[in-house]
Amino acid sequence: MGKYSNTPFIWSFGTTSFRQRNLPLKLEIGCKALQNLRLKYPKDAWSSLYANFLDELNKFEVINYSGSLPEKDARAISSFLEQMGLCDNQRYLTEVGLKILALAEPHEKIENEFNISEYGYIYLLQLLKKTYIFQNHEVDEVHINPFVLILVCIIDNGYITPDEFKYFIMTANDNNEINQISERIKKYRESKDKEKYKFEYIVELYFSFKNSQKMYTDFVINNIVPDSAIRELGVNNNGSQYEQSQEKLYLLFKAHKNKNKTITLEEVEKIINSSSEGNKKYWKKLLLGVGRKQKDKQKYFETFLTKIENMKDLDFRKWFLYNWHFIKTQKLLDDYFDLNRRVLSMTELFSLETNLELNLFPLSFFKDRREELLSWAIESNNVDNYKYLKLEELYDGKLLPNSNKIYDDLSLQLNETVTASNVNYIIQEIKNQKFAEMVANKFDEDTVIQILEDVRDQYLATRANIIKSQEAKIQNAVSQDADVPTIFEYISAIAWYYISNKKIAPLESMNLALDGDLLPKTHASGGQADLLFKYRNYPQVPNHDFILEVTLNKDTNQRRAEMEPVSRHLGVYKIQNPNVEVYCSYLAHRLDKNTIIHFRQQKITPYYYQEQWAENNMIIPLEIDNVIYAIRNKIDYSNLYKIFKKAYESEAPLKEWWKSEIASQLS
Repeated sequence: MGKYSNTPFIWSFGTTSFRQRNLPLKLEIGCKALQNLRLKYPKDAWSSLYANFLDELNKFEVINYSGSLPEKDARAISSFLEQMGLCDNQRYLTEVGLKILALAEPHEKIENEFNISEYGYIYLLQLLKKTYIFQNHEVDEVHINPFVLILVCIIDNGYITPDEFKYFIMTANDNNEINQISERIKKYRESKDKEKYKFEYIVELYFSFKNSQKMYTDFVINNIVPDSAIRELGVNNNGSQYEQSQEKLYLLFKAHKNKNKTITLEEVEKIINSSSEGNKKYWKKLLLGVGRKQKDKQKYFETFLTKIENMKDLDFRKWFLYNWHFIKTQKLLDDYFDLNRRVLSMTELFSLETNLELNLFPLSFFKDRREELLSWAIESNNVDNYKYLKLEELYDGKLLPNSNKIYDDLSLQLNETVTASNVNYIIQEIKNQKFAEMVANKFDEDTVIQILEDVRDQYLATRANIIKSQEAKIQNAVSQDADVPTIFEYISAIAWYYISNKKIAPLESMNLALDGDLLPKTHASGGQADLLFKYRNYPQVPNHDFILEVTLNKDTNQRRAEMEPVSRHLGVYKIQNPNVEVYCSYLAHRLDKNTIIHFRQQKITPYYYQEQWAENNMIIPLEIDNVIYAIRNKIDYSNLYKIFKKAYESEAPLKEWWKSEIASQLS
C-alpha cells in the first residue's frame, strides 16, 4: 500500500504562519530586526540566530507570535520577508529591504506611474516579479506568476469574486494555464449549480496527480486500505493522528451502512467537534447542514443517512474520499485567501471590499497590456527578486503604459477629457468622492465618536486583557491591517472633516498609505507632519494652513517623543511657506502637563532652520475628549479657530492657561 503524499497545487504570497494585521508595518519591523541582527552578527549562519532574531523583534512589541517554538517562529516570519524579496535566504537585507527601511526616514517623495504611495509601489514591483514554483509535480517544475494571473483575469472578467479567487486563481499551477483559468471563471458564472462546479473542479484537480490516483485506486477501487490505516488517507503533514476524527466518521458510517450499528446525530456531532484541524464547520455543513434548528438538523441528517444507505460500497468510499479532500482543500484555500488579500492590499491597486477589482486608473493602465503581461509571466521566472527594479527596468520597459491610450480610456469612462496635465487632479477628485461616500456609509459622526472613545479608553487602560480587547474592537471598526496609532490618525482626519462641515478633503491632509478601498494600512513616512489641512475661502476665517499632530504616547514619553518633532514640523513649514498663516494643534488621548507648558512656550520661543527664524509659533494642545465635545455640540471649525486664536492671545498664567482657555471651552 505504501505511504501517501500530496502534490502541491495551491500558491500563496508568503506563509500562513505569519498572517499578521498591519502587514506592511510588520514587514518593515521584520527588516529592522534583521538589520539590527546582522549588525551584531554579520557573519554567523542564519540557522544559529533564530532566538536572537526573535529577541530583536520583541524590542518593537508589534509582531504577534506564539513564542513557544522559537526556531519555527523565526523561520516563519523571516521566510515571509524572503518570499517578498526583502531579505535573502541567509537573512541579509536585499536592495528591496533596504529601500523599505529608507522610506521610513525623511526623504523627498518620489512619484510613480500609478499615483500610489512609495510603499505600495515597491510591493507592486515585487509582486510583478513574484513567481511561485511547484517543484514536486510529476513533470518538470512548473511556474505561475500569481499577480499576472490576477490582472489578466480581472481584465477579462471585470472582477473576481472571493470564491473564484480561491477555487480557480489560487489553484493555478502553470503560466500556460492563465487563459484557461480566465475561461473557467466565465463558465463558472454561467453554471446553474456553482457549489457542484467548485467541488468537481477541485476533486478532478486533486485526483489528477499520480500519488492521489494511487490513493484512489487503493481505497476506492481495490479496497485494500485496512480500517486501522484509514487516517493515512488524510495525508496530514503534521501526522496521521490529526486525522483520527475523519477515520472515526468513516468507520461509523461504514458500520451503519453495513447495518452493524445505528448511529445518531449526537454521535456524529461529538466526533466532528473532536477534530483538531480547524475543519469542523466544513464537516458540519456536509453532514448536518448549516444554521438549522435541532429538529431541522435531525431531518437533514436522516436524509443524509438514507443517501449513504443507498450507495454501493465503491460509491460510498469514493464519496467519502472526495469530500474528505475537498474539505481539506477548502480549509487551506480559506486560510491562504485571507493572507493573499492582505498582500494584494499592500499594492493599493485593488478594491477588495466585496469582489476583487482594479481601481479606475490601474485598470486603464493594464487593460491594453494583456499580451505583454502574459509574456512577462514567462520571463519573470528568471528575474532577481532581491534587486530593486523600477517598472521601466522590467521586461525591457514593455510594461510601461501607452499614456495616450490610458487617457483615452479614462476620458471614455469618465465622460470628460483626461490629459497628462489634469489626470492627477481628476484621479484625486475621484478618490475624494469615493472617500466621502465611504465615510458616509462606514464612519458617520456617532461611529467616529465611538472609535475616538475606544482609542482613549485603550490608552488609559492598564490591564493587558482590556488593552487587547479594545485594540481588536478598534481594528474591527476600521481596518485589520492598521495599528491603533495609524487608525487614530486616520479617524482624526475624518473627525476634522465633520468639524469643518465637510468643506475640506481629508485624503489630501493625510500622510498615510491607504489601501485600494481608502482604508489605512500603514504608518506615515518619516519627517513629515501627521495631518495638514489647507483652508481656503472657508467661512469666517482667513486663508491659512493648519497642522494637526496626533500621538498616543503617554506621560514622559509624550515629552521625549513629541515636543521636538511638533515644534520642528511647524517651524520648518512656516519658514518654507512664508506667505501663508500657519498654526498647529497637538492631539493626544491625555495631555502631559509639561507638554502643555512646552507648547504654550512656543509663542515666545523662535525656531531656527536654514538661517531663518520662525517666530510667534501657535501650538494648541488638545485631548480626544475636546474633539468629541466639538463634534457632539456642533462646534464647527470657524468657532474652533476663534477659540484657538483667543487662547493664543490670552495673558492667562502659564500653569492655568490650558484649563482656562481650552478645556473650559471644549468640555
